[in-house]
Amino acid sequence: MSLILDILVRRGSFDLSVDTEFASKGVTAVFGPSGCGKTTLLRSIAGLENSIQGKIHFRGRAFHEGLAGIPPHTRDLAFVFQEPALFPHLSVEGNITFGFERVREKTPLIGVSEAAELTGVTSYLKRSTNQLSGGEKQRVAIAQALASNPALLLMDEPLSGLDASSRSSLLTMLESVFQKVDIPVVYVTHDWKEVLRLADHVVFLQSGRIASRGDIPNILQQVDLPIPEEQSGVTLIEAKVSSVDEEFALSQFSFPGGQLTVPGVDRSTGDTARILIESQDVSIALTASEDSSILNILPATVKSVAITESNKARVTLDIGSTILRAQVTRKSVKKLGLSPGLSVFAQIKSVALFP
Repeated sequence: MSLILDILVRRGSFDLSVDTEFASKGVTAVFGPSGCGKTTLLRSIAGLENSIQGKIHFRGRAFHEGLAGIPPHTRDLAFVFQEPALFPHLSVEGNITFGFERVREKTPLIGVSEAAELTGVTSYLKRSTNQLSGGEKQRVAIAQALASNPALLLMDEPLSGLDASSRSSLLTMLESVFQKVDIPVVYVTHDWKEVLRLADHVVFLQSGRIASRGDIPNILQQVDLPIPEEQSGVTLIEAKVSSVDEEFALSQFSFPGGQLTVPGVDRSTGDTARILIESQDVSIALTASEDSSILNILPATVKSVAITESNKARVTLDIGSTILRAQVTRKSVKKLGLSPGLSVFAQIKSVALFP
């Protein structure tokens, strides 16, 4: 049974109106600009909003019905805030244990040591939280949430207040946690790359309303997604290892549009991964070059061409059943005669590989 919402929340001149059903498994990202209602939505699910009308049901249990809801502490969920909510008088271990003690009678699946190992805080369990960096504090907050063994995990932009290095490290950690832990997650973010790396499903929220929603593999085939222009130039491909070249330390990944050669041999045949391709790492040619250092050259069809700046254009390519985005100059569009339906070759210069 999934999470079902049909609610109206009014805050002054702003109102959040959502009627939807979240998936019962995996990570559902709620994506949208600041002020669109993402945090209000999470707070409503958690029972932290007072002006809710409608219903919130989770696995057949009513969290909210009409104008009344059950108390937050009875909802069997955990909430990871943007700013870590830790107890300053407790050690790292003490904070994680606090989460665990709340559910000892449940025969929890995740204990204190496992939560610490999953989040990478084992080496500083005895330290005071006052001695931790922002990234370390957020790891402890996530460990505390996991140790409470919630039926549902809510996360409100947990990476947004961190520096680039900490964000990258925690993003990798969250990928690993979500793969290992069978807890449905609702993850709020305004960073599209976080959605691509972490989410199984996505809900687009705009001005308090759902603009679009769907499973990640399917929704990425849409050309007109409500994504800010500066974040729209990333392609995600879900692929499977088809072969490994030990001599040159390369792996071949198969996907519906063909094959991609990726550096590294740390995966086995049959393993799956997400491949992210930046639009500026894709060039376009009318013929397939045979004397190029670029290993990934794939036949494609131009789907659309859009001018994005005075000298740039975004070209959407169809490779099999996969959408690939490229950024080229307006001069290249004219020189190559790029227009919908034209057969071309996509030259992929660089890719990023994630679990």
